Amino acid sequence: MTRASNSRLIDVSLGSLASLRYGGLRKNKISARIETIAAREMRQTLKSFLADAMIDARASGGPYRTGKGIGAAIAGARAFGTNFSQLRGHIIAPSYMAAHNTGATISPKNSEWLAVPLPAAQRADGSPKLPGPRSWKLHGSFIWKSPKTGKLLIVRKPTGSTALEFLYVLVPSVTLSKHRGWADKAWSKKLPLLISVWDNIVASHMSPSMVDEAYTAGLEGNRS
Repeated sequence: MTRASNSRLIDVSLGSLASLRYGGLRKNKISARIETIAAREMRQTLKSFLADAMIDARASGGPYRTGKGIGAAIAGARAFGTNFSQLRGHIIAPSYMAAHNTGATISPKNSEWLAVPLPAAQRADGSPKLPGPRSWKLHGSFIWKSPKTGKLLIVRKPTGSTALEFLYVLVPSVTLSKHRGWADKAWSKKLPLLISVWDNIVASHMSPSMVDEAYTAGLEGNRS
């Protein structure tokens, strides 16, 4: 069985934002160790928030055909950075999910045709009844050409029926429209809360007076 390819679904760089917001720490007489500790906690939080964005997307109509796709996206959350300026993260997910987020034209790599599933090959939730077209061969499927449209389809005759059941239509390529930027939208909803949590993380390593002094120094530094 061919393993589905993966690509970056979300790619976020928050180093500039973190440096702008917390850069006053460097103006304050605080050891660099505090930034290292805070950045580690912020990195871990970023990873969790990226995964949470995919969990939230599950309830808002993301383009996943099975639970495996969204599960892979949740597991594909990654975050990096050992200081404020380096904080970044991404989500690695099946390529078809990324294609739905940005829009794409897909062509077959190792065959002449793409098999696009029709309702008879899907459950009510849009997930496939069987893993793919080849699996239907065990159920008597075959390729049929429509005399009216000339389209090629994978069909079968259910037991006890003379009517054809249409499973897949074969096409040379398919263009996926942008699915409302579903992943970007899910992430944008999480970002404000992430910043609030980051504020608390930074403050937890400083006394109130140190927080005020650091933020003031950061603002002055950013204006200069």
